[in-house]
Amino acid sequence: MNELDDSSHKRTATFDKAMDTRHDPLSSMQLELETPQMLPVAKSPEDYPAWRTNAADRAEDAAYMFGYHLILHCRDEAIARMPPDATADTKAAIESAVDIALHNMMDMLEGFWPLRSGSYSLEYVLQVRVQDASGKAVESLDLSPCKLDLPIGYWKWAHERTFK
Repeated sequence: MNELDDSSHKRTATFDKAMDTRHDPLSSMQLELETPQMLPVAKSPEDYPAWRTNAADRAEDAAYMFGYHLILHCRDEAIARMPPDATADTKAAIESAVDIALHNMMDMLEGFWPLRSGSYSLEYVLQVRVQDASGKAVESLDLSPCKLDLPIGYWKWAHERTFK
């Protein structure tokens, strides 16, 4: 259930159908979100059992699930902390800063920047690990580096809220 109190610009979210967090183990948790900008999910990611079988498509389905959780738990949570009395310019600057930081993280995971540690090079790997209800590993899928185009996907996730 989502309620928007126009006087305080606070939304109480019980992450349900409006936020479509059926994939979130904390779905019944109540959070105070202090922004009227939170948009519902346009297209939800597929649940794991419905992921496509082709390896490239399967990795893309996993990336959409990652993007969904990234937007829900990182971007939305950061933007929700925006002061309700901030000016429109300040709100736009905060949203832009959050988007730049998360997009640059996607660039880093994709290997866009050469990363060094002394005379060694580094790369960061994003892997999705699927576990069953008992916690047993079912499947692992590498999403980065250079597996998918996460930085382009970020803008679709963040601004269109589309995860398919």
